[in-house]
Amino acid sequence: MFKLIVDRDEFVGTGEEICVAIQDMLYEISPVQTNWAPYIHESIPEEMTEEFHVFVHADTWEDTEYANEKALNAWEKMLGVSLNHDWLFWTTISKRLSLSVTPV
Repeated sequence: MFKLIVDRDEFVGTGEEICVAIQDMLYEISPVQTNWAPYIHESIPEEMTEEFHVFVHADTWEDTEYANEKALNAWEKMLGVSLNHDWLFWTTISKRLSLSVTPV
């Protein structure tokens, strides 16, 4: 279980539930007209620490099998990081959304 803190709001849930909440926040800040956002899910680090990590899927675009390069580029430009770097993406969105996730 993890605790998600955004501003003064707190939410406790599983890693999957935390990812869903963060995903909703990503849709809200999407630089893409259709509000597309990279899909994230909880990733268990090799060290098996208690920290929360995410894995980024940027290869899906609505109902097609292929990535939309314009959407990917818009996200990378907005964040200043590549979507291929999970840790940098997580660090950047954590700061941008003013959120923290801690184990409970």
